[in-house]
Parts: sequence; structure tokens; C-alpha cells
Amino acid sequence: MAAAATRLAIIVAALTAPLAARADDVLNKHRDLRRRSGDAAESEVAAPFGTRVASKLAYYTDDDGLTVVTPIVSVEQKIFDTSSITLEYDADVLSAATVDVRTSATDKFNETRHGIALSGGHKLRSIETDLGGSVSYSRENDYQSVTVGGGFSTELLQKNVTVGAGYSYVYNSVGRSHTSLDAFEDHLDIHAVNASFTQLLSKRTYLQLSGSIIVARGYQASVYRYVPIFLEGTVDPAQLSEASLLSGAVRPLERLAERLPRDRLRGAAVARLNHAFDFGMTVAGDYRFYADDWAITSHTLSVNIYQKLPAGVQLRLRNRFYIQTEADFYQVAYTVPDAETRPTLFTMDRELSAFWYDMVGVKLSLELPVPSFLERVVLDLKGDLQYTKYKDFAYLLDRTAIIVGGGLTVEL
Repeated sequence: MAAAATRLAIIVAALTAPLAARADDVLNKHRDLRRRSGDAAESEVAAPFGTRVASKLAYYTDDDGLTVVTPIVSVEQKIFDTSSITLEYDADVLSAATVDVRTSATDKFNETRHGIALSGGHKLRSIETDLGGSVSYSRENDYQSVTVGGGFSTELLQKNVTVGAGYSYVYNSVGRSHTSLDAFEDHLDIHAVNASFTQLLSKRTYLQLSGSIIVARGYQASVYRYVPIFLEGTVDPAQLSEASLLSGAVRPLERLAERLPRDRLRGAAVARLNHAFDFGMTVAGDYRFYADDWAITSHTLSVNIYQKLPAGVQLRLRNRFYIQTEADFYQVAYTVPDAETRPTLFTMDRELSAFWYDMVGVKLSLELPVPSFLERVVLDLKGDLQYTKYKDFAYLLDRTAIIVGGGLTVEL
């Protein structure tokens, strides 16, 4: 239920990420689930030869009744030092009694999503170019998704400049839990292109500019979200709340299944500055601007500080602030002049309202002693705290989330 609605946000967030050197880091939609739980990709370390095995576990919980456990296992095999192939499995084990569930008078539910991804990369040394491609499949009881993509990055001007680009396509099949596909089935197609330009400003500083455009066509609502429709004059938006709706203090004319536009055009641009100091500290800051044709705009400011500590320990501190406007069709309460009239578009999705959040996090990476038959073993531990404030979502004023996780990466 809620997982299916969350899936689109995860896909889009991954596709709007800055282009990395390897296409699989950009195009694999499931990597952004770990963005919600912390940047899992940061815990990966590159083996010069051989095999790398990584396992990670993330736990997300918030005061709105959502809990998600995400295990991830991946195996990467280097081939002739110029190519690699990676197989990854991940899952979301979800338990939800969120405001969407409660306002629909639905019981708490549990469900699991399974995903598998295959990616590969090859370096063309003669022209200093990296090629990458990936394919992934994800399934839950009411949603299936297939993603394919590819990209490249190439170094120019004596490796002082790196340019890259990528494309991905996502096919989503949307169903309804415990309902035959003959009774309800819809689809969502997503096309995404992205590009990046990285300039080495000095031996310790680089600037990266990147952008992405995403076109989505198809079903983008939640099949489980029903929106209350009120007669004009029967509801005061300032008095509308989860409690007043459930108690009957406010009475809608009826509840209609959420209806959103079937087309959406999104664009994002990111500027990132990274500087490494000579005392073992690296500071990375980035700004992201986003806009779409639903009239949503957003701004994101992020700062990451990395500090090398004794005994093979690295500390990472981070802060991310995000703020967005509401969609042009979003309303706190949808009203109609008479019993026969209905709005064209309507939603109860808080992610389409105006809100902001701030996330702070800490992560420790420890390189462990290894026997002679291993190249490297890295243990990661991390935690994040996120506070979200909704400006005009009547049914939830704010939300606090805690995300903890850890991982172990072994290089053979």
C-alpha cells in the first residue's frame, strides 16, 4: 500500500541524483532508498583487483507509524582490471500505520518488496572513458518495476575535466493488493537523461555541475489514497485534522480515489564543491534546485565533512536542508458548490504540499585488520535524525524520523 506510493518518490530521487562516474550508481533506483536511510554508496570501497562483497542493513522509523528494514547484499567482480560486473539484492520490509492508513480507517499492514540488479562497467583506457550499464527488477504485491540504463564519463584536458551523461528508462506496473489485474492495472513510464561537468580547480579542489530531466507518463497516484470532498461552507480548513475527520466532527460529502495528472516533467540542477585539506579533512557542499510542471520548486543545501582519524577510522558528519512549494492543484480541503460537482484533480499526498526538513547524521568507517588472503575489510556504522515540518497539510503537522544502519565490505 504505502510502499507502492513511496516507490515513485524513490525512483525519481535516484534518477535526479548527480551523475556519478559509474552509471549504476546513478540509474539504480533502489540506491535512493538508502539515501532516505543514509548514503549507503559512500560505504563502498573500490578493490583494485578481485572480488568485493558488501552487506548492509538500514532501519528507518518515524513517529507517523512507518518502519522500514532494508537489507542489501552485493557482489562485485573485477575482470582484467578494466571491467567489473555487480549483482545486488535488496529488500524493504515495511510496517505502516501512517496518516494515510489511519485517515482511510485501514488497519496497520506489513509488506515486503524484493529487488535485484545487475550492473557492469568497462574502462576504455586509450580514451580515458568509463562506460556503464545496469538493469534492475523490483516486485511487491501490488507493484512491479523494471529499470534499464547506461552512461559514460570521460576525462579531458590531462584529466582536469570530466564530462558524463546517462539515460535510463523505468517501466512500472501498478496494481492493487488482493485485486486481480483484470479488475485494476495501470502503468507508469519514466524516461530520464542526465549530464555532468567536473572541473579540477586545484590538486585538492573540484567543482561539479550536473543536471537531469525526467519525463513521467502514466499512473502517478496512490490506489489506496482516498481524498475527502466537502460541500462549500461545511468545513473550515483551519479546523481540519486527522482527529476531526475520524471523529465525524467534519463530514465529507464523499471520499474519492486520488486523481493526479498523468504527465509530469521534472528538472534538477546541482552544483557541488569539494575541497580536501592537508590535515585529513574533506569538505563537500552542494546546492540543488528542482522544478516541475506541477508548479513544485525545491531547494536543497547539503554539507558533508569527512575526517580521517587514527587507527584507520574515518568520521563523516553531514547536514541536509530541504524546502519545497506545493503543487498548483494541492488544497488543504477540496470543496465543491453542489453535490453533483467534483474537482478535476485532488490529493492527500503530503509530499505534494509545502514543507521543509532538516537532516543531521554521523557515520564511522573503520578499516579492520585482515588475514593475508583478504585485501581489505571495512565496517560502517551510521545514524541520521530527520525533522520534517508540513506547512499546510491538515492531517500531519510534523514528523521526526530516526535512521540507523551498518555495513561490512570485504575485498578478496
